Amino acid sequence: MSVACKIATETDLEGVAVSVDPVLSEALERALLADPAAAPVRLHLVRVLLDGGEAERALVHCDALLQSAPEDAA
Repeated sequence: MSVACKIATETDLEGVAVSVDPVLSEALERALLADPAAAPVRLHLVRVLLDGGEAERALVHCDALLQSAPEDAA
């Protein structure tokens, strides 16, 4: 797992998942369509999805992060 995804999977202090804000997730996904290499945007989307209980969708983006920077797989 990349360092980026490892950080993104940490839970908050309360461990409470919130629902995904569809406006935010759609905006982040549109930004990634415009610039698929934008790792910080993708990482933010991963965190938003994980916080909202969307682990499968987040995993797709973690995979994309790993594909773009395989040397960061620590």
